[in-house]
Amino acid sequence: MSENEQILDLNYAVYLRIQEVMSILDIKSISKLAEMSGVNKSTISTLKTKKDKTVTLQTIRLICKVVGMTLAEFFDSPLFPNDKEKLLIEG
Repeated sequence: MSENEQILDLNYAVYLRIQEVMSILDIKSISKLAEMSGVNKSTISTLKTKKDKTVTLQTIRLICKVVGMTLAEFFDSPLFPNDKEKLLIEG
C-alpha cells in the first residue's frame, strides 16, 4: 500500500469514526456537527469522498471538544489498529 493510499484510508477511518460518534450522540447531520464544532462542513465531507485532503489533528480536536471526547477516546476504536494489531496485519 502506498503512502497516499494509507492517508486516504486514514481519512476514511476518521470519517467513519466521526459518523459513529454522531450516531452515539444523536447528531443528525454533518452540517449540525460542523456548526457545533466550527469545522467547515466540506472538510468533514471531503474525508468521506477520499479526496486529496489530509485530516488535521486540529480538526479532530475541535470535533472531540464539542462532543466531550478526548483524542485517546476518539482513536480507541477498531478503525485504528494499535501497534500490535498492525504487526499482525503486516506480518
